Amino acid sequence: IYFSAYLKSHTKTERMAQYQPIVFTEVMTNEGGAYDANTGEFTAPRTGAYAFFWEFLVFPKGTVVLELQKQHKTYAHSYAHGSDSEFEFASKSVIINLLKGETVRIVYFMGKGKLHGEAYNKYTTFSGFSL
Repeated sequence: IYFSAYLKSHTKTERMAQYQPIVFTEVMTNEGGAYDANTGEFTAPRTGAYAFFWEFLVFPKGTVVLELQKQHKTYAHSYAHGSDSEFEFASKSVIINLLKGETVRIVYFMGKGKLHGEAYNKYTTFSGFSL
């Protein structure tokens, strides 16, 4: 069970509500079909430990905090703050025990900025796999 998806288009966070899911619509791989590209949620097909990784690139002058949620509750945060002239990259990884049917997703938490989405470089991604 594994998946990897990315953000295809730039996304302005000023227009997002707190806890709005980041939907990584472009799926590179989804072995087992546990990631839903319509909702941005991963649903555990079986009980066990899972590793998740996410990274994002913020345009200059932007500050963005993303949150990984388990069952729609805070599990971990990642933060990026672009300077006046530089992009900023943030990444995070976690290992989580999940029961069959539990969900994991990345949501917008706070900040104003623009997430870099692009098909060629795939700077903003969400991936995971069972251990």
